Amino acid sequence: MLLAKRSRKRRDAAASVELALLLPLLITCMLGIWEMGRMVDVQQIVSNGAREAGRMASTSNMSNTAVISATRDYLKRAGLPTAAGDNAIITIVNKDSGLDAVSANQLDRFEITIKVYYNDVRWVNLNLNANSSTDPTTATFITAISDWYSMNDTPLTVDQAVPVS
Repeated sequence: MLLAKRSRKRRDAAASVELALLLPLLITCMLGIWEMGRMVDVQQIVSNGAREAGRMASTSNMSNTAVISATRDYLKRAGLPTAAGDNAIITIVNKDSGLDAVSANQLDRFEITIKVYYNDVRWVNLNLNANSSTDPTTATFITAISDWYSMNDTPLTVDQAVPVS
């Protein structure tokens, strides 16, 4: 009986030592899971923003600058803190005629690109998986690209001189 008590007393500190050894690993894993969840969340917001920008541009009711402004407002309302400034790069390119969205021809293809600096949307301030530069050539971005076709209808003209029978 005395032997069982003595060995138990020596094992009381083992749980504390194990916790001290494993706690940094557990915290690192939790922060990694948290940051990956944030990256997925931001990627979904940016992808939806690119889709909405393409939908707005394809209707030919808004100019490129109006579509970019509306997209910035969407990203800001969705909770991205830097979307209202110059840190979200939004481009709309007409791949066929190069015209603005308002004056695009029918079935012109638009490519909408949204890039958000990863450093502006991350929660954990560790440089484990991203370049901390703000230079667009070397920075890490969360990017979404959307392709849409212009739904601008060509006007229908009816020749009134030919009688219809």
